[in-house]
Formats: sequence, C-alpha cells, structure tokens
Amino acid sequence: MTLRNRATIVALAAVLAAGSPAAAGNHHATEGPSSLGPVFVLDGGRYSAFDPPDGISANEFVDLNDRGQVAGTYVDADTGASHGFLREKRGRFTRFDAPGAIDTYVAEINDRGQIVGTACDSEPCTQYGFLRDARRFATIRKPGAVATQAFGLDDRGRIAGDYLDKGGKYHGYLWANRKFTTIDVRGAAGTTLMGVNDRGDTVGLYFESDGSIHAFFRDARGRVTTIDAPDAKLTFPADINDRGQIAGFTTDALPLPTATNIQGFVLRNGPTGPVTRIDYPGASRTIVFGLNDHGSITGVYENPTPAGGAPPKEDR
Repeated sequence: MTLRNRATIVALAAVLAAGSPAAAGNHHATEGPSSLGPVFVLDGGRYSAFDPPDGISANEFVDLNDRGQVAGTYVDADTGASHGFLREKRGRFTRFDAPGAIDTYVAEINDRGQIVGTACDSEPCTQYGFLRDARRFATIRKPGAVATQAFGLDDRGRIAGDYLDKGGKYHGYLWANRKFTTIDVRGAAGTTLMGVNDRGDTVGLYFESDGSIHAFFRDARGRVTTIDAPDAKLTFPADINDRGQIAGFTTDALPLPTATNIQGFVLRNGPTGPVTRIDYPGASRTIVFGLNDHGSITGVYENPTPAGGAPPKEDR
C-alpha cells in the first residue's frame, strides 16, 4: 500500500531495512527482536520492542490504544501477502485478514478495540477501507471513487482517510454513521487525512501541483495550520490524540529508500510545537506512527543488531 501524489510515491515502513547489508547479515544472535524492522513502544521514557508474528518485519502503519493493545501489519515470508495483527498488552497475538482480501493493511486501533485499515481484493490492488470490531468487518468504499483508504479512527467510530476520484485526484474524508464528508485543503492538488481525535481535530497531508507535500493540522472548525519541519523533504503526521498531541516522522529524501535521515517526532503542544525528536536508541532510522492519550508512542525502527539483546532505555 502506498500514499502517492502524481509522480511521487512515498513507501512506508517496509523500506527501513532495505539495502542495509550490515543489518541483513546479522541474524546469529538469540535475544531481542530478530527482524530488521521491529515494532517499538515508548512508554514513560522506556522503550520496549517486539517482532510482529512469525518474526517478519512490520509493514506499513502500527498503532496503540490506551489499553496497551498494539495493532499493525506483517508480511508472510512465503507468499509476500500482508496480514493484520492485534497484540495484547501481555504479548498474545491475534492474526486476521479482511474478508475476501488478498492483502490487509492495518492503520489504527481505538480504545474500544476497533481497528481500521485498507485492503485489496484484486491484483493489481483495488483499495477499500475496513472497520474491524469484535462482531464484524464493515467495508468502507466511497461511492463513485476509484479507490478508498482508511487511516484514522477515534473512539466514537469516526474514520479518516482518502479516496481517489475518477479524475485522478485524492480527497480527504471523514466517515461517520455510514456517511462520507469530503475534507479538502483549499487550493491543494490533493488531500489525505491520516488521523482524527474525539474532538474532531484531524491531521493529514496535502499535495501541491508541483509535487511538493505538506503536513497539516485541521481543527474541528475547519481552520488549517501547515506543519513543515525545517530542512525536511517530508513531514508526515501519522496520528493525533485527544490532548491534541501529534506524532509522525520526517525524512530528508523521497522516495524513502534513498533517505539517510528518518526521525520520529511528537508535537506535545499541538501544531505549533515544540518538537520532541524520537529516535530508537542505536537505530539509524525511526518511524513513529501511533500515539495514545497517555502519550505513549509506537512505530518501527531499523534494527541495528537483529536478535541482539534487550532494548536500551531512553536517554534524555
């Protein structure tokens, strides 16, 4: 799954360890995460890390809720297909797929245990959103759209995402009570929403006709604030919690496989900063995707020592 604006394709977590010979040849250790792209949780200043099911690197987004549940995506080593997982606080995994999907990509989990994401039911991929709860899956398809993606979810069940119209333009949307509301940044060539909180604030990306990408915060009244980190090629706002804190990552190059500097961040006071940088200790690249209402953070990192030892404490 990708986010794209015309000629630019922004691949996400699957690129973390791509082309890293030093890491790729280092699978002999017996402790700690063994994959090249493990999931981490930063809670109370301490890092913990784990491999997704079957020890395969995490792919795309990962998120956590206030109950300590973590949801994300992993890749089947034999088939290359993507599947969803739910990890309970004590470490038990549940694997799942959207019904009829050949690929399932998880984006976010709320405090009710509901999960949203995007699935494909054909090859090449025809994207549609889904909502999973304890009772059923619901399919999220914007009527008349070529493709629909679901990325954000609040505790009221509102979903944020984007859809592609027949003219090739991306539009952000909010989905509530089975109804779509289109959300576009005025004057932009395309818009996507990545997260929504219980107050109705959203974060996302908007695309310019020249190919540039900008992060934004939109409050419940519709006022938009652009968020561009200094010297970053891309500022990616992945999530927003009910306190208005924003989490994501920055990169110095696109597409991501060419980037040498990928760092997580949190805006603890909202879109105006200041910025708290998140780097998994010892890792050369860190991507932050999820943020709960307690301020705990999750994401993926490039494993500097695959299968080697316990994660270090945060140094601040």
